[in-house]
Amino acid sequence: MDVTRIEGKLFKFEKEKFSLNQLIVDIVKDFENYLKDRYKNNQIKYELNNRFNKENY
Repeated sequence: MDVTRIEGKLFKFEKEKFSLNQLIVDIVKDFENYLKDRYKNNQIKYELNNRFNKENY
């Protein structure tokens, strides 16, 4: 956030509902893609707990 925008009241906050579980899944997938791009010759393996599984939504 830009402090000058907040102080100048040019920044607007809005409430928004979201799924924390989905956000976590998305972040892990983005990080996985980043690692795959950076370390193309290495294998990356990770496991998510079932409760963070995308099919749970």
